[in-house]
Amino acid sequence: MLGKRMKIRENHFLINVLKVIINLIKKYFFIILLNILIFLFLFECTSRFYLSFRKSIPFTEPQKVCLFYYPEITETYINYSKKDWNILLLGASVLNPAWGSVEKELSILLEKELTRPFQIHNFGMPSHTTRDSLIKYSINKDKYFDKIFVYHGINEVRMNNYPNKFYRTDYSHVLWYRSVNIFRDYSKINFLGSPYVFNQLCNKTIFNQDESDFENLNFGNEIKTENAIENNLNDLVKLVGTKRDNLIFSTFASFVPENYTKEKFHNKNLDYGKHSLPIEVWGLKNNVVKTINVHNKAIKKISDFSNIHCIEMDRAIPKNGTYFDDICHLTTEGSKTFAEKLLPYLLP
Repeated sequence: MLGKRMKIRENHFLINVLKVIINLIKKYFFIILLNILIFLFLFECTSRFYLSFRKSIPFTEPQKVCLFYYPEITETYINYSKKDWNILLLGASVLNPAWGSVEKELSILLEKELTRPFQIHNFGMPSHTTRDSLIKYSINKDKYFDKIFVYHGINEVRMNNYPNKFYRTDYSHVLWYRSVNIFRDYSKINFLGSPYVFNQLCNKTIFNQDESDFENLNFGNEIKTENAIENNLNDLVKLVGTKRDNLIFSTFASFVPENYTKEKFHNKNLDYGKHSLPIEVWGLKNNVVKTINVHNKAIKKISDFSNIHCIEMDRAIPKNGTYFDDICHLTTEGSKTFAEKLLPYLLP
């Protein structure tokens, strides 16, 4: 009996406390709400000032913070025109003018074939992956591109060089992606600067691991990125939606001489052109070759499943130093061959 009375008293006490709290909330509801709104307003203003001073983003346009991380999309983001035949290139350094002449060779060929004005929107940047291309397209998904070419395969290899417990499918185990992943869905709230700044604060306080402490080329023996590539490409297909006929995928072309060693590469004793970058930039030789093959299979799998055109670029470019400057970057001749193979898929 005594125990029951104690429980009843405890329940009555809790109920009375809750009633007091509810009454206080009712009484001061508008004051609490006003304070919350003032805090959010001040945080938004502070966020915009931060973006203005640290990222050179206009105070009234916080959504342009994406241009700080992806400056290669700036011209398209601001000056896109529907009147032209718009070609979008999504990729990494192989497509970048600083590392090859694919864009230049394409322009020459397109000028001969097209009778209407055209623009090549080249988003290819060194070190970028399918994740970056997905994010960059997300930012520009309101624009109509007549053709969208996607070329990836080697930079994802680096994402494998981490232990399983640290690896994340959205690549957020690397600081760069912890920073840019927010742009994947930022368009829903891109009139605000505070969500982005809050995300950065979380990265620096809660998720402040230094990936360099975990990176080790030996971990690259276990391929973890196959699902990530499939997820990124699938998401891209969904974003493109009914315009998916405009999409073109491609397997990734690479070349490794049989006598490859890092020492021979640095001494320029291999069948390469300029000997631009050694394989070890991405990982151990055998791991890199194995992973590129897995990535190519994943690309073909998604293209078959989604009924997307897929160019067999890994078979189209001869494997010797006339065409390759290193494992993946192309000589002038290699860029010409690449452009010739791609051209028919970019025409109306």
